[in-house]
Amino acid sequence: MQGVKTAKFFERRGRRIEEFGGVLWHAVEKRMLIALPYHLDLSFEQAQTAGFLWSTNSAGLRYGSSTQPGTPSGIYTIRDKEYSIEKLPKKYRRDVRIGLERCEIREVDGDTLLREGLQMNIETMQRQKRWEAEYGDAKQFERLVRAIADSDGIFALGAFVEGRLGAYAVCAREDGWLHHLHQFSALELLPHYCNHALCFEMTRREMARPDVEAFCDGFTPLVPLDGLDHFKKNQLFQLEARNTVSHLHPVLDHTLASSAGKALLGRWQAKHPEDQRISRVLSIVEAARAAKQPMTVEEFGAQ
Repeated sequence: MQGVKTAKFFERRGRRIEEFGGVLWHAVEKRMLIALPYHLDLSFEQAQTAGFLWSTNSAGLRYGSSTQPGTPSGIYTIRDKEYSIEKLPKKYRRDVRIGLERCEIREVDGDTLLREGLQMNIETMQRQKRWEAEYGDAKQFERLVRAIADSDGIFALGAFVEGRLGAYAVCAREDGWLHHLHQFSALELLPHYCNHALCFEMTRREMARPDVEAFCDGFTPLVPLDGLDHFKKNQLFQLEARNTVSHLHPVLDHTLASSAGKALLGRWQAKHPEDQRISRVLSIVEAARAAKQPMTVEEFGAQ
C-alpha cells in the first residue's frame, strides 16, 4: 500500500486515517476524506463507497481519476531527472538566480519553525484570503511541527535571508515520489524571491536523488488562487489531467447534490462571496454531481 509514511505524518498531526479499497485516506475539515498519496489514479463506483461513508460517519471522499467523470482538474508533476536552471523561462530564471544569491536553502529545525513559522503562516493565509487553524493556532501548529520531526520521510526545507526564515515548505519523500505538501512565506522578505529560490532548489535537489522519480506539487486547488498556475508552470511543472471525483455520504448526496441543494448553496455563496469555505463546498458538490454523469465518447477518448 502506498503512502504509509505520509499517512502516519497526517495521523500524528491530528488527522483521522481510514483504509478503503486498498487506499489510505486522511480526513480534512467537515469530515471529507482525501486519498493518499495525491498522485494516485483511482476509480470507485458510488455503490462501493456508500457503505464505507456510512460506517465511518464521513461526509464524503475525494480523489483523482482519469477514467471516471468528474470536474476537470489535474496534478502538477515534474519527471525530468535532469532538471536545471537553464531550462526555466528567461524572466523566471532571472528571479530564481536573484533568490539563490540572496537566500540560503537548508532544512528547517523545529525550534526555528516554532519561533518564526506561525506569523509566516498567518501572513500567507491573509494574502490568500483563507484560514486553516492548523497553521494559525499556536497549539495546533506546535503539534504539526512535532509531527514533522517524528515522521520518517517528512522534512521542512527553508529559504533564509541573513539568518531569517523567508519561506519554508513541508515535503514527503516516499515510494519514489516527492510530495510538496505546504508552503508559507514572510511578507517582508518576498522581495528577496524566497519562494522562487526555495521551489527551484527543492526541485533540483530532489530530482537529482536516485530514490525520487517524480515530484508532485498537488492538485489544482478547489478555489483557484491568482497566479498559482502560472508560478508552477514557470517552475516547469506539467499538469497531468485528472478529473476530481467526489462521492458524498448518501444523506448529503440526497440534499446538497440535488437541484434544490445546489440552489441553496448558490444563494449562500451570493451572500458571502469572500468565504472560500463555501466555494470549496460548491466545488466538492459539483464534482459529486459530475461523477454521476456518464462520460461522453469525446471525453473518454481524451483520457
